[in-house]
Amino acid sequence: MPASNGAETEQDAEALLRGLAAWLPRRFLLAIDIMLDVAFNGASGPLPAAELGQRQGLETRKLEAILQRLSRAGLLKSVRGPNGGYLLGSERGSITVGAIARAMMGQDKPTPFTESPSPTMRKVVLPMVERVHELVLAEFDRVSLTELCRLSRLAGLASKCDGIVDFVI
Repeated sequence: MPASNGAETEQDAEALLRGLAAWLPRRFLLAIDIMLDVAFNGASGPLPAAELGQRQGLETRKLEAILQRLSRAGLLKSVRGPNGGYLLGSERGSITVGAIARAMMGQDKPTPFTESPSPTMRKVVLPMVERVHELVLAEFDRVSLTELCRLSRLAGLASKCDGIVDFVI
């Protein structure tokens, strides 16, 4: 096998990351995007589910399960009434992608591979996958909504809240 140069390795890494997003549950990716939307556009007040759905290109009813999970986990606050909608449950710097992942995947039942008759599945494959899972969650824990908002600005995205001063004392 020929040695690869740095550019090929970087391209391989980028392809792998694009591939990883394809492996992650769609509702998890939507949850990250919804949380980013609320963090990025919600400084002026609650964002209605219909507005969030419009930016996602989805009907509100398709977002309800995601919004409920995020609210139950304390990541979002639901505000009722004519000017209601969703706000962050806490300061955006304290909410990580790891917390979003745990909220979205916490109630799912795992695949019962632990009952597999295959000893290699139980003793080699599953422990390896669990180690990778822990590493991915650790990386997700390093990324806060503040960082995602910063990246949104660097990507040239405009916020609904441009011009509003946002600070925490």
